[in-house]
Amino acid sequence: MELDVLKNNWKTISVNVDQNEFDIISATRKGIASPLDALKKRTKKQLMILPALFVFLIIAGINANKTGNSFFIWVAAAILPVMIIYHFFNLKLINGLETFNGPVKKDIEMKIRKLIKSNGRYLIATRFLFLLLIISSEVLLRYNRVDWIQGLDLLAKIDFPLRLCIYAAIFGFHYLISEYTFNKYFGQYLKKLKDVLAEMQ
Repeated sequence: MELDVLKNNWKTISVNVDQNEFDIISATRKGIASPLDALKKRTKKQLMILPALFVFLIIAGINANKTGNSFFIWVAAAILPVMIIYHFFNLKLINGLETFNGPVKKDIEMKIRKLIKSNGRYLIATRFLFLLLIISSEVLLRYNRVDWIQGLDLLAKIDFPLRLCIYAAIFGFHYLISEYTFNKYFGQYLKKLKDVLAEMQ
């Protein structure tokens, strides 16, 4: 008799544990489903657009070689494969959040943090590359390579202090635009994932 009671209690405990685990997975999946879907769509679009843009830049670079104004085109073409690789691995991170391994809570937290950190680094990297392009323009001016980029000869006629103000204004404008576009296409969904993460604490 006592053995039968013990067996029934064990079955009840097992069901409750499984149910709790199921509730955690269901609630979390509902919370992250919408932002994950949006991020996946955005990332897939990037993976379609960037290779097409890369091909276009290669063709433009070959044509621009005839006039000697292909420097920035080739620089952009060199950067694009890195961006394509980034978005490919970012898509893998997003897909990884659709399945759970090991302890559910810990696995979700780890994957969300990894995705947020990856996108944060991407935003910093794009700003750094833009700053590098500005510095490259000034270096070309210093070494009288104005023929490498169309229109650089016009910038050479401007005094250096004024050029610095122009560079600062351009970088500031890029900073604001990149912040806005990133938040519109990625940041708002990452914020939702952060909120899910905060609720799990």
